[in-house]
Amino acid sequence: TEMPTPVRQGCGILFFDAVNRRVLLFLRDDKPDIRCPNAIDILGGIVEKEETPEEAIVREMAEELLDKRTGKPYVLEEFYIFKIYVDQWNVEQHIFWREADFGINDVVLLEGQKLEWLTEEDVQTTALAFGFEVVVKEFFATH
Repeated sequence: TEMPTPVRQGCGILFFDAVNRRVLLFLRDDKPDIRCPNAIDILGGIVEKEETPEEAIVREMAEELLDKRTGKPYVLEEFYIFKIYVDQWNVEQHIFWREADFGINDVVLLEGQKLEWLTEEDVQTTALAFGFEVVVKEFFATH
């Protein structure tokens, strides 16, 4: 059976702290009208029609993170594709990664409740929003 054509594209990014072997994720808002409320999630969002996934992740990080060091939206540069796959909601997910170039106290999360560093062990025991634990486990297995 053929998979249906993906209905849309999503993008996410894993900021990787290689020294402590952990990735930066966030706690979603506790709102009844959003999908996966109060769940741990990957930073990112939906790719708009006129954007590439690469443009979308740069925009999403500017929308979601304020860089306290500059007082401006976070500027995402020099990132790499980790995986592209179609999720259970038929969204083509583009998951990027880069080495973390900031600490939690260097940025303010503008969408969601809080940022959290998760280790590989944490991810083994945590269900992530939208089934993202599968891709995060795979990331740890290959980095």
